[in-house]
Amino acid sequence: MKTFHLLDSDLCGLLAAHSDYRYFILYIDDFSQTTCVYFRRSKNTEELVLDFQEFQAIIDKQYPEYMIGRFRCGNGQGKYNNMFFPRILRVKCIFLEPSHPYT
Repeated sequence: MKTFHLLDSDLCGLLAAHSDYRYFILYIDDFSQTTCVYFRRSKNTEELVLDFQEFQAIIDKQYPEYMIGRFRCGNGQGKYNNMFFPRILRVKCIFLEPSHPYT
């Protein structure tokens, strides 16, 4: 296994904060435990897809020698279960790996 070969993601919230941000999405590299956090105002799936594209662009630019191979997310339902996200993964040859519920 190598860096960014397996990427874990989860959307968490509701935050009791004194700001407009109520949720956050995590991207965690399984090998290096590198973590990236995006704060969100909502669970809007299109915005989550844009966050992933931004994260992937950062990885592609800063670490051109590493490619995301597998993307693991909470049971493949909900936030990433839309018409855009699977296509984005297919174009980049990233395998979607849904985890079991509540893990």
